[in-house]
Amino acid sequence: KNIDHFLVITKKLYQESCKYLPIDISKIHLLTYGIEEPSNALIVKREKFFNQFHLNTSKFTIGIFSRIEEQKGQHLVLKAINQSNHDIQLCIIGHCMDHEYKNQLTEDIKAYDLTQKVKFIDFLTMPMTYMPCFDLVVLPTYEETFGLIVIEAMLMRTPVIGSNAGGVPEIITHKHNGLLFETRNYVDLQKKIDQIVEDIQLRQKIIHNGYKHSIKNYNYDHHFKKLEKLINQ
Repeated sequence: KNIDHFLVITKKLYQESCKYLPIDISKIHLLTYGIEEPSNALIVKREKFFNQFHLNTSKFTIGIFSRIEEQKGQHLVLKAINQSNHDIQLCIIGHCMDHEYKNQLTEDIKAYDLTQKVKFIDFLTMPMTYMPCFDLVVLPTYEETFGLIVIEAMLMRTPVIGSNAGGVPEIITHKHNGLLFETRNYVDLQKKIDQIVEDIQLRQKIIHNGYKHSIKNYNYDHHFKKLEKLINQ
């Protein structure tokens, strides 16, 4: 009640804050993230990255950028690519928060005969610089408050699929700048992955619209101008 401005990053958080917090609604403001595009000199080359981790440069490759824990949903992507008829590689990138869960993922990879097609890669600094190496970035989280990875992938001109929960549907307009799949439903996720693999025209449309969306709505400089305006009020 003593706060002058309360800033939230999604419409859903705005609605929940207005409903539950003891703050005058006029003090609650929506301020989305501002994301800075890295310079071209920092972008990692696909061939170099793939050679480093013994990946096949000719295969369709998916990246998951998140901590390794069950609610992040990496197992859903494993099940989806196992079910797909397409030859797909997967990189699971991020710090392990749940070793028991990672062990289960490893067992699943063996059971699905995907050992040569799935790589665990520890946390990477500046993950955006690696995103152009991938044909697709998937955010399979059960519920993400915002979904920063989605915007970062859009900005790096990489198509995205996200779980239809939390703040992600505020970013992705289905079949326009990305695809949404039913949360926790690996069968639906598999169908959406296959769409991206098979439909090059859709893929290019998503890349184009995703980049335009990220530039327009999550511009780094515009974010700080809005923040400064709010502070000056």
